[in-house]
Amino acid sequence: MIERLALSQRQRAIDADDKAARREAILDAAEHLYGPEQNLPNVAAVAAEAGLAKGTMYLYFESKESIYLALHERHSQRFFEALIARLESPAAFGIDDMAAIVDEHMIRHAGFLPLSNV
Repeated sequence: MIERLALSQRQRAIDADDKAARREAILDAAEHLYGPEQNLPNVAAVAAEAGLAKGTMYLYFESKESIYLALHERHSQRFFEALIARLESPAAFGIDDMAAIVDEHMIRHAGFLPLSNV
């Protein structure tokens, strides 16, 4: 279960780090709700899962679709970060290495491919 934001974290995020943490908490909640049924829950459900007011959600995302686009972008970023880290290593890089990265970040990650189709 996603940890709800603590009471002290429910206060308005002011600095960039707090805002980034709040945005990540929203994406974590959306991912948790999306996972089991691969269905896009509404903004109110994501807000409740994150322990936030529904109105707070709109400070970070304009719609539920923008939440799930950001979630897919986060998945894609993690894939490319893993790929770049592997390419920058001194070891040889082959098709098996690429297949392993694709498997880990796209195939085994239940939400990656379905979200790419939404």
